[in-house]
Amino acid sequence: MSEAMVAGTVILNKQNGEKEFLVKEESGDMNFLMVPIDSKFTSLACILKELRNLVKLNTKEMELVELTNILSEDHSMPLFVFSLNEVDSTELTETFYWKDASTVRVNVLENVSVSGVPFF
Repeated sequence: MSEAMVAGTVILNKQNGEKEFLVKEESGDMNFLMVPIDSKFTSLACILKELRNLVKLNTKEMELVELTNILSEDHSMPLFVFSLNEVDSTELTETFYWKDASTVRVNVLENVSVSGVPFF
């Protein structure tokens, strides 16, 4: 049996009104942050921990705006979507980037199946 996973992204509310999404890019592939679920924590706690420790985002300033499920490579997992204002953001660590919605649509959402319709 494969390890249970959780996914997450953050919508960056830029000062000019535009929105960008947090993605992880490795070897030319772009995806949402996906991490294993630690049995000692909830899936929400697991993704927040990685957003704080790995990506170095200020999770205290983020708001949960959507929870849906995605199917990626035959693995179903929750997808937590947070929002963060640009003034509260920090410089991203290596392999993490802010990308516009059209880039995310083509490079990430085309490769996963979303259960329900997330409100982005």
